[in-house]
Order: sequence, then structure tokens, then C-alpha cells
Amino acid sequence: MKAALIAVAALGGVALGGLAHADNRAWTVARDHLPDTALVVSVDVEAVAKTKVWAKVAPLLLEQHDAKEVFARVKASCKLDATTAVTSIVVAADPAKDETAVFLAMPSVGAKKALGCLQAVAADNKMTVKQDGELVQISDGHDGVVIALIGDVVVATSSWTDRAKVKAWISGAGAFGKGATGKLAAKVPAGSTAWAATTAAKQLAGTAPGVVQAYGWGTLAGGKLTAEIHADYGNVTTASNNVADANNALAQTAANPPLPSLGPILKTMTIAAAGSELVVKDAVAESDLVALFDAVLAPAH
Repeated sequence: MKAALIAVAALGGVALGGLAHADNRAWTVARDHLPDTALVVSVDVEAVAKTKVWAKVAPLLLEQHDAKEVFARVKASCKLDATTAVTSIVVAADPAKDETAVFLAMPSVGAKKALGCLQAVAADNKMTVKQDGELVQISDGHDGVVIALIGDVVVATSSWTDRAKVKAWISGAGAFGKGATGKLAAKVPAGSTAWAATTAAKQLAGTAPGVVQAYGWGTLAGGKLTAEIHADYGNVTTASNNVADANNALAQTAANPPLPSLGPILKTMTIAAAGSELVVKDAVAESDLVALFDAVLAPAH
């Protein structure tokens, strides 16, 4: 709908680069406001934006037609470069209900300027903006969109038009930390560049049969990506059996990788059991990741 496009444009919702804070501001806010939900992904955009890998991926994202339109609308109405506004991102989802919320931290913009940007873009498109506490409604008289502003963090959800559902995404009051996914998230090392945690067993079954919950993280530092993934089968024997199978598959693939650039990444990968979990670890030079992206993207670009 038109209102949805305008809201995303005004908030720089597809921006993935920027000047950032040392902490993950989006996660700080999301952690305190989210309800208990089955999936959370967090990204420190500052760290990602400094990498050579991002330099490969960013142009592909930013040249998309919708992205160009978003950036143009924001720049024209708000005098704001959306590509340098977002410092960290958190995506939370309830796969069972097919609902999603995105938390975007924009400390250089702040709530006041973000609201002013919404009003400017809305005015340029003959729409209205109405604020009620942390909720903001954008309407063209027919369609309406509701987002939330929590300090310098913008929250956009898949339930654009449903005020109650938008409110529910920011009314957890610490409930997330007490839930199963929150307890997995608590195991992620502080300072991780990106991480994810999920207890969506039904959805996991489609890609990882038998896994009931999973979490993992990656840290970029010193030209190297260190990553760790934990897949919990809920049963020690099942995890042990899957580790054996996974190591056999890894050995075969490493001996004859489908792409030569995948070889160095597979060579340093380890798979082991830890109780009911299958644990994958790797430490990869950024140059190896760049080579892999070049190989993958070359045919399409």
C-alpha cells in the first residue's frame, strides 16, 4: 500500500550501513520491549559496514529499484542520507503467526527528527501523521500505517495497519528475557557482530530435521570472522549421531568443494557434540569470504 511505502521511506527501513555506536542500541531497546517470541536476529551494522564483504554486497542491495526510491524520498523530504542513519538492527518474528517486527536504531537522527522526517515525507505525499505516545499513524485518508518510536529506535512491523498488534510488539516489558528464546539469546557472547536465536521447532524441521532450537553468532575482528552455531536436538544420542553424519559430509565436501573458494572455509570448520547440541565452529579470513562472494555473485552480476 502507498502508506506502507511512505513509512518505510521516511524511516530508512532498508538502510544497512552507517555511523554507529559501540553498543547495539537496537538490541538494548528490543530486549526490554519484546514479548516472548520464537525468533530474533541482531546485527551490529557499524561492524558489518566496515568489512570488505559488505562492500561487495551493499551495491547489490542499494541498486534495487525500491531501495533507490526509498533513499530518494528520504533525502528529498528530510535532507537525510538513509544509508548512514541506521546503526544496528534487530528482527523479531513469530513464524506461527507470520508476524515480524524490525527495530532500527538511529542515534544520529533521534525521535524528534525521525518524527519530523515522517511529517515531511507525509506532507510531500498529501498524507497525515498522528502521534499517540510511542505509536505513530501515517494515513492517506484510506490506508493507514502504524509504527513506533522508542527514543532513537524506530519499530516497524508486518502488522502495518493493526494498532493493537504493533503495540503488542513493544509491550513485552522484559517478557522476552524470561522466555525460551530469550534464554538462548543470553548465551550469545557480548559484542558479537551478528547473532540469532530461535525456538521455532516447526520451521526448523523444514531445514534441520530433529532440531528443536538453535542459536549462533559471528564476530568480525582483525580481518577474521569467528562463528559458532549450536543446534539443539533435545537428545544426546540424536546429537551424537548427527555429528557423525555431519562430519562425514563435511569431509567429502571439503575434499571436492563445489566452488574452489569454499575450500579454505570448509578446511577450518569443526563439528562436535556438546550434550544434546551439535556445535559448528569456524574462523575464516575475511579475504576468503570476499573470494567466496566474488565466486557466488560473479554469474549474476
